[in-house]
Amino acid sequence: MCAMCIVLTACGLVLSDAAPEPGVWQDDIFVNESLGLQFQLPRGWESLTGAELVEVLGHGANILSELNDTEVADIFDVMEENPIHDMFVIHAATGSTIQLMFQRLPRAAGRYTSQDILEIMIEDMEDEMPGLVMNIQSESVRIGEQDFYTAIGSFEIMPGFEMEAQKFLRLDGRTATVIAITQMGDVVNIEETLTFFNVPGADRIYIPEPAAIEESDLVGTWAWNLDAEYTYRFYADGTGRRGYIIDSLDEVMDELVADLGQRFVDQMLESMGEDEFFELLLEELGVEAFEWEILNEVLYLDFEFVALFGVAHEEWIATIDGNVLTLVSRQADDLIYSYIRQ
Repeated sequence: MCAMCIVLTACGLVLSDAAPEPGVWQDDIFVNESLGLQFQLPRGWESLTGAELVEVLGHGANILSELNDTEVADIFDVMEENPIHDMFVIHAATGSTIQLMFQRLPRAAGRYTSQDILEIMIEDMEDEMPGLVMNIQSESVRIGEQDFYTAIGSFEIMPGFEMEAQKFLRLDGRTATVIAITQMGDVVNIEETLTFFNVPGADRIYIPEPAAIEESDLVGTWAWNLDAEYTYRFYADGTGRRGYIIDSLDEVMDELVADLGQRFVDQMLESMGEDEFFELLLEELGVEAFEWEILNEVLYLDFEFVALFGVAHEEWIATIDGNVLTLVSRQADDLIYSYIRQ
């Protein structure tokens, strides 16, 4: 997912032909005075700097604050090769990112407008990522104290998970300023994220704590953020399933016949009946049935294992933020999972 985000943001950010100046983090607020903007971390997001950013982007990553003592000419040389990151934040549950970068463009860029450069960048991105479609908007967007031209698009990162992408660009001379946002569709809205940008010195944005969840909030299907095919299903009657769930034999009948043979499948259906055969198949796929309830903000799951194992019991602290469900185990340290509402 991070590799895709790099392709989506690989060109990028300044306001004059002077070397860019780095912003600074003040607790959860990032301020770049030279760009005239500040950004407050929304809940659930974290900033990556130094070695953390290199681990995500690779050893070719350049971080502006680490080049602060470098000669201007040398900084320009680095900017001509790769974007220099000034800010990189990520939503841990979804892999959504917000990046602020600087890049030095070729001398010929002086003949082009910001919209022209943005169009060239988008063409390169779409060549790198078949299936990505981005549309350049006709009006600029105000971010902090500056106007940026923007392109909006989307692409599917895995079955069931679509990533929205938006790129904001400002060009001055040969230097481009780019803010790139990639976010999971229907999870975190890009327009909402933009409200966390402001002018330096602006008041903090109030972020209310998530309300305690009710049982009705949990009902539905939730896909694991690391594998969209692994889901939790919470039903209104207090039952549920988790695992690689199929909804009917029809979904896998061709595969069963190919693996086991038509005669064997017919015999199983005749001897067991379709319903019992379907339940057996779910069991073989590792799908677990459970009963659930929420008491005092704790999610209790009971799994009935026949014969040897009796009843398995799990306890989780469950929170819902937007369309992201986070489960924190009360029985095992550091066991945390995130799921996205489907």
